[in-house]
Amino acid sequence: MTRSQAHANCLVVLAQLGTDELRVIAELAKRLEMGQRRYGLLDLLRDARDYLRERNEEVLDASIYAACEIVRADLIAAADTAPAPPPSSDELENGTRVLDVPDAEPTERGQ
Repeated sequence: MTRSQAHANCLVVLAQLGTDELRVIAELAKRLEMGQRRYGLLDLLRDARDYLRERNEEVLDASIYAACEIVRADLIAAADTAPAPPPSSDELENGTRVLDVPDAEPTERGQ
């Protein structure tokens, strides 16, 4: 399939989609564009990446992020407090940060 044919096929499909579907496609296209800027044009026949492995790693990462957000929301609800503000540039530079979380158990990372 040529680029012109692929473009025409996209236009046919896009014409059938609703606003929210088009928004989703636009987000995907933005990610592809970012990858193109970072890595060059996608060439599936010459690309040696292990897409199955990369997909599995990304799915696992997404699952971790989702679980972390669930746990954080539960902690915030239990503490009945707003999340801590982002660290200041001084805290980031010095590696110092004190969080005031009542009755929190120390964790391996936040002792």
